[in-house]
Amino acid sequence: RNIFFPTQSPRWILNHPAFDTPAKKRAAMAYFNITGQK
Repeated sequence: RNIFFPTQSPRWILNHPAFDTPAKKRAAMAYFNITGQK
């Protein structure tokens, strides 16, 4: 269960302006995977 973001899809990470580099995208996806996002 993800209480911070409405979607479970990683697409919002790819489109999010804060994650504007591949490294940031990988870090964001890794973080949300660690927090138990399915």
